[in-house]
Order: sequence, then structure tokens, then C-alpha cells
Amino acid sequence: MDLNKSKDSFLSLNESQETRLTSASNLQNTSGVNVTRVSNAKKPFGIGNATIQPPNREQESNSASVNHRSGVQVRRVSRVSRLDESTANRSNELQPIDDEPMKAASMAPRKASGITVIKFPHNKNVRAVSVDADSNKLDGQRRYDGVFSTATNKTSQIMVKSSKPTTVNVLNASLNGRPRATSLVCTVSSQSTWSQTATTVFGSPTGASGSTLSLLNSPIGMYYDEPKNTLIVTEYGNKRILQIYLNNSPSVGTVIAGGNGAGCKMNQFTTNIGVGLDSSGQLYVSDAGCNRVIKFPSNSTPTTSGTLVGNISDSQDLCINPSTGDLYVVSYVNNAVYKFVNGSGPPVVAAGGNGYGNALNQLAGPNSVYYDYLYTHSLYVTDNDNQRVMKYPSNSTSATNGTVVAGGKGAGSGANQFNRPRTILVDSQGTLYISDGDNNRVQRWLQNATNGTAIVGGDKAGTSSNQLKFPETILFDRFGNLLVSDRNNNRIQRFKITTC
Repeated sequence: MDLNKSKDSFLSLNESQETRLTSASNLQNTSGVNVTRVSNAKKPFGIGNATIQPPNREQESNSASVNHRSGVQVRRVSRVSRLDESTANRSNELQPIDDEPMKAASMAPRKASGITVIKFPHNKNVRAVSVDADSNKLDGQRRYDGVFSTATNKTSQIMVKSSKPTTVNVLNASLNGRPRATSLVCTVSSQSTWSQTATTVFGSPTGASGSTLSLLNSPIGMYYDEPKNTLIVTEYGNKRILQIYLNNSPSVGTVIAGGNGAGCKMNQFTTNIGVGLDSSGQLYVSDAGCNRVIKFPSNSTPTTSGTLVGNISDSQDLCINPSTGDLYVVSYVNNAVYKFVNGSGPPVVAAGGNGYGNALNQLAGPNSVYYDYLYTHSLYVTDNDNQRVMKYPSNSTSATNGTVVAGGKGAGSGANQFNRPRTILVDSQGTLYISDGDNNRVQRWLQNATNGTAIVGGDKAGTSSNQLKFPETILFDRFGNLLVSDRNNNRIQRFKITTC
């Protein structure tokens, strides 16, 4: 239903007592269907378990229009005084539609109060999160298997995402305002494309390094805090961890750990590489030069001393599985990936650990690790010296043979090769995205593919907006844009998504 084209909304009640919203253009005189035009109602009337109030024309004229894009439908019922779960169960189901790209709907009430109710089927592919006006996450769950309701006087946005094309139906019981769809957010798929020229969201567009709070010096690791739309960046050169707000980029960063010179004190780093947050907001940092992983409390500052999680020789990148709290850390010299179960205790080998080599149970100078807890439930490792990406099952150990899912054809710039692969991402279709350091590009590998495709970069090293210089960590923001820590250009680049 296109709410831009149809100013009137209709509530229809059929013989099964099912309420639904339709548009004038779709309205048919069907037997057994009683149609009431909400906009013409003179007094309150009942449908199902809801009491419908006549619309407030002043409110309606002041409310923003609802945008509609192909692939996502946003249905609304305004001025509902009472709405119980049984009504939501009947009228708020997510239904598959066509073969449209995967998207998410962002619903933002305007000065509203009441309850917004969304009904999700038992579908592990559907995720949602509500955030307040300051982008603080109100509900930490990532998946919902039933009715999700939130107080709209507290909620600024409800982000709904599905790994499959989905119709998003929303009932809103707002009494003081009407919801509006502020944006439709692409979920990255194998068909997605990005602009070939980037915007510098932090650091110097020309590649200059520095130690001020608006400059970077060798950024390596990144973590994206989606509800807050912030980046947490490890700076090798400045021995500090910066928090960067993307809502007002380019902005001034905030030092949340380190920045006290090189050293192995608990408020210092020597070679800080990997970074991540757990579900409680604790900050984890791997420090290769001090052979350790340390954590800091939420809201830490440069004066805060961290706590030792464990000692890992030449610790490289790290990754946290938010569904379990398990912490994965790469050891470059031990050619292994270690797992701290629930983020603590003695580490156990999750991959490799059988010496330097190219056998399927071996790694050679591994650099990064990524655990995909949403889609493939697998562990991925960039095996740097073997120029390949390895995939392992979720319960892998040192005895487990991995599978080569990309590369493994020696160092080079061919479509089937890497030259120092750095970090990995996985989308809902199992497609891999890999930063290729010395090839200055980011590649996409489809499942079971023998070749990759460069999605950005690759036109030799440089400082132009279409160039990279040893890209390290890659991330997708909540809009599907690609973020790259452009290490040797001392900047963070954002490539805007152009096709979902």
C-alpha cells in the first residue's frame, strides 16, 4: 500500500473478525467485508479488540508523510485507544513478498505516547531493536519470536531487519501523535553495490596523520555500535582507543582508553589492534606488543585502568559472539585462534594451533577472526601468509579441519588471489566481504565461488576518494554503507550503498 498516493486509510472487518488496513485504490466490494472509513468517522467505534477514535485533523496536518519504497510496506492505525495482543496477532504478521532486496523499516513516532506493537513470526531471520532519542538501545535483544511492544513516548526508532524480503506491519496506539517512516534501510545482499568514491568520516581526507582529536595515526581495528551510530577505533600510532560519533561526522573523537604513551601498564598500549564491546558495554582490546587482551568498563576514560582477560602471544584481531559472550582472539605467532568461553577463563584453541603450515588444520600468520552468529554460525579466519580465508564450524577445536572459502592461490592481484587479506564480513546469504591489504581493495566472494569481485578500491594505492592504502577493518553501518579503516591513509572512509 502506497500511503503517499492514498491520503485515506481504511480499516476492514471480515467474517473472521480480522482487522487490516487497506487503501482506497485496493478497496473492493467483497461479500462479508464491512468497510469503515476512518477519516470520515464522527465518533469512536469498535473493531475487533480496538476502539478507533476519529482522526484529529490538526494532528494529521502536522504529521509527516509516510514514505513507501518497493519491498517494504508500513501499515498504520492511528488513534487506537485500546489494543491487546490478540489483535496484534491477527493483523501484524510479517509476510514474504516478491524477490525484492532485503530491507529494514525504521519507524519513528513524533511526540507520541502509547504502545507500538509489532508481531513477528517464529523466524530467526527477523531482528529488531528500539532506541531512544539519544540513540541508546532500549532493548538489547536482537531477535523477536512474538509480539514486540515498546512505549512510543520513550522510543525514537524501532529498527526492524529481516534476512529475507519481508512485509513489515506496524500497529501504533499513539494518542498524541502519529508514526512516520523516517527511512528504509538496506540490508546488504550479494546484489548490493556501493559508490566508488568515498567520503572521509574521520581523519584527514589527504592522508595526513596526527595526534589531535580530529586526526588518526594508523587506524587498524574498528567496532560499530549500531544503536548509537558510533565507531570505536584502535589507533596503533597514537596508542589509544577513540570513539567517533557518525551522526555529526566529521566530528572530534573522544579517547576512551589509552593515550598515555607506549607501555604495558593497564592504561597503556604498545600495539593495540583488535577492539570490541560485549553486551554490557565493556570494551575489549588486544595488545600484540604486550601479548594480552584487556577489558575496560563502560564509560572508561584515558585514566581508567583495564583488567587482564588473558595472555595471548602476539594477539591480533578479536571478535565477540554477542549471543554467547564468547571471545575469539588471533595469535599470529602461535598460528591459532583462541576462544575465551563467555569472555573469561583459560583460552582454548578454536582453530589452528598445529604449527605454521598450509594443511587444513593449520594456519600461517593469521590476522583476523569473525564469528557469524546470525546466518552461517561459523568461524572465519584470514590466513595471511597462506593468502586465504578459512571457515570452521561453531564447535571447532585444534583437531578440526577448516574449509578454504576464498583465495589459497598464492599472493597476487588476480580475482582468485589475495595479497595479505585482513578482515572479513558475512552477509545474510553467506557472501564474504574481505579487505585485501596490499591490493588496496575490498573483495566480495559469493558462496562456493572460485573468484572474487572488487566492490571498492583496487586502483593502486593512493589518497583519492576512490583509492585505499592498505585497508584493514571493514564494517557495514545500519544503512548498509561500507566503512573502511584506511590504515596507511590515516582515515576512515564511507562508501555509500547505491543498490540494496
